[in-house]
Amino acid sequence: MTAILAMALILPSTGAKMDITIDGQKVGTASVSEKITEDGGKLSDLRMELSSGGKTVVISETAKFDQDGRPLAKTLLQTGLGPKIDRKANFAGGVAKVTMTVDGL
Repeated sequence: MTAILAMALILPSTGAKMDITIDGQKVGTASVSEKITEDGGKLSDLRMELSSGGKTVVISETAKFDQDGRPLAKTLLQTGLGPKIDRKANFAGGVAKVTMTVDGL
């Protein structure tokens, strides 16, 4: 099976939304957006939603960068099948602090 991302909508300089297909059948959507923050940094959001057999998995990621492109924070959230998994990383002084919670624990 080959997964193909089909471009459905492109919004200039702000983001894109795509259909996800497997063997020609739509199984989900993916979207990406980026914006420049007031301090000159960048905020990036990615989201993918996949459905099959009545079950849906959603994966979303948010990343924040400073004006020089260095990472400041990143969050990855997975919901749907299995437990809700939330991963967060904060970056400062060349060190990353990473936390992970599963179903809020």
